[in-house]
Amino acid sequence: MLHLHAGPALEKPREVIVQALVVDAAERGRGIGGEMLAYAEKWARGCGFWSVAVTSQVAPTDSHAFYEGLGYRVEATSHLVRKMLA
Repeated sequence: MLHLHAGPALEKPREVIVQALVVDAAERGRGIGGEMLAYAEKWARGCGFWSVAVTSQVAPTDSHAFYEGLGYRVEATSHLVRKMLA
């Protein structure tokens, strides 16, 4: 599954955000995720965007090596701050 959206931003150029990229565990390591990101990049270029961004957990995971192997690099880290409304 690949879910993309155009991320609005006031402080930087708009970019495509990969909201979700999921490959079935049994199918990982076969290049499917890389193909999906290549599609995201092609789509983004075709729509006039200059970048594609992906969020990932701060703690090391297999996804870090996956994204870095495809040329993505860590630009920033942050915490999600939430208040639940009753």
